[in-house]
Amino acid sequence: MLPIKRFVVKGHSMEPLIKEGQGVLINRLAYLFSQPKVSDIVALNAPNIPNKLLLKRVEKVLKNNKYIVVGINKVDSTDSRKFGWVSSKDILGKIWLKY
Repeated sequence: MLPIKRFVVKGHSMEPLIKEGQGVLINRLAYLFSQPKVSDIVALNAPNIPNKLLLKRVEKVLKNNKYIVVGINKVDSTDSRKFGWVSSKDILGKIWLKY
């Protein structure tokens, strides 16, 4: 597993912070020794959609390594309001850099 993964954004759920077509680097080692915190921008596997990644902001940390994640553009975002909490095993890493 490479520690950094490149990703090109498709969709508007993180606008205006991250725009469609922008590239991001995901630090896959960011949570090796710690857990995601509120306000972290994370990449995660989309629940019930194979091979799809989502970028979301951690809104709430629940017990047992579960998280509520949301898009910044709440009008155009598929997030925990639709699919519920996500497990820490679904979170691939933290957004390290956007370009």
